[in-house]
Amino acid sequence: MIEQVVANSSATAALIGTDSSGGGLLGNLTPGSIFVMVMLSLVGFVYFRYGKTQQDIASIVCGIALIGFPYLVSDTLYMTIIGIAIIVVHFFIKKWM
Repeated sequence: MIEQVVANSSATAALIGTDSSGGGLLGNLTPGSIFVMVMLSLVGFVYFRYGKTQQDIASIVCGIALIGFPYLVSDTLYMTIIGIAIIVVHFFIKKWM
């Protein structure tokens, strides 16, 4: 009985990211990664609103991508690189199409 309680509590701690491994559902949230997530989500929101008012599907898709992908990537460097790549792709789509 006690073993089950210990196993369940450590499984719950691993799921919500409060154990010492640093993993879990929330990942390794540092102040830098939270800042990057918020900034990319704000830029994505602006892209989405612009695309919605201008009827521009590329801006809408890039905006949704910028809002959503930071929740799937836990590393701050990769998050920044992917966000910049989405912004650059949107720039080239708008410039040549």
